Amino acid sequence: MTMVHTIWDIIGRHYGRKDLSTQFIIRKQLAALCMKDASDTSHYVGEHLSLHCCLLEMGANFSEEEFVFQLLIRLPQSSEWRMFKSQVEQ
Repeated sequence: MTMVHTIWDIIGRHYGRKDLSTQFIIRKQLAALCMKDASDTSHYVGEHLSLHCCLLEMGANFSEEEFVFQLLIRLPQSSEWRMFKSQVEQ
């Protein structure tokens, strides 16, 4: 379990909030995630999954397609990752 997931579990148990403002905060955190390099892959994907799960648990509309899109647009801008993204887009 990642630190972010643990924190959200504690917050969820404490406040039990499932309102739109909390969903907005989670979506904002999701949009701010960026993978630094290949060594950051596990951390990046783990944080992304944790935030995605929080949204789903709150009943937010967040499709699998949106999940994949959000994951891919925050990959590093190096040539290797640009090639990977272009292959996925085809």
